[in-house]
Order: sequence, then structure tokens, then C-alpha cells
Amino acid sequence: VEIGLIGAMFIVALITLVGRATIKAYQQKQMPLDVFLFARTFFVFWLVVSCFESYIIYPTGTYVIGLVGGFFYSFCLRHRERLA
Repeated sequence: VEIGLIGAMFIVALITLVGRATIKAYQQKQMPLDVFLFARTFFVFWLVVSCFESYIIYPTGTYVIGLVGGFFYSFCLRHRERLA
């Protein structure tokens, strides 16, 4: 309720984009299997926890999600660097 409908749509869009990028990076052998499995399980864990608690609206929750999501996305950026 605090972030609103538009804010929630932005968060869902960002999660979808990072999720699709991790799948592509793994398929193109840019992401190791253990990182890919951690990404999948973390997204499922975060989805389940978000149904019961609102960690994303607190600064610590935002920091942890940003850190972990940035770690996953770093493998996707590394792939784009090699293409250029």
C-alpha cells in the first residue's frame, strides 16, 4: 500500500527483466550454474517472503535486494561487454 500500484508495477517489471536476463546469461554460458541456481531460489524465496512481510519498503530490505539483484545482473553486463 505504501509504494502504490505504479511503484509495485515498476518493481515487478524490474524483477522480470533481471530474471529474464539471468536466464539468458545462463543459457549463453556467462553465468555459472551455482549462481543461476542461487538466483532462482532467491527469487522464489523473496516472492514467498514478500507475501507475508514487506521487507522491500524498509531501507535494509531495499539494500539487500539491490545488492543481490546487482550481483545477478553483473553477469549479464559482463556478457554485453563481450558483445561490444
